[in-house]
Amino acid sequence: MLYFNHTKHKKDGRLQNYDFFNRLTKKEKESNMGLFDLFRAGGSINEGVERFKNTQGAILIDVRTKEEFAAGNIPHSLNVPLNRIETIKYSKESPLFVYCQSGGRSAQACSWLKKQGYQVENLGGIASYSGPIRRK
Repeated sequence: MLYFNHTKHKKDGRLQNYDFFNRLTKKEKESNMGLFDLFRAGGSINEGVERFKNTQGAILIDVRTKEEFAAGNIPHSLNVPLNRIETIKYSKESPLFVYCQSGGRSAQACSWLKKQGYQVENLGGIASYSGPIRRK
């Protein structure tokens, strides 16, 4: 899992590592909103899936691992794990809608895809998705 951490000096001069994720309460960790949804513009993943459905020629990409994808994914999505994102060969005219578990991997994928000239939207994390789930 990708998370924030930083180092802070204690009063006695020693360094202390603060791990943002581990400082969250159990309730915050288990909430339906993915951590990275806080940093994503464009509304919820549910709204994003609706935009995908209403966009002609759009492609929905899940950048989670094949095991995560098989455990449950959004219908009509294609699995391209983040570590294989460079293998994408879609037309740059086709809008890409990208999601993952919490929004971190999809943000990384979108950053790379935009640099390659793709039209791309980060939908964030499936953890906050409330629509139908397909299992493979």
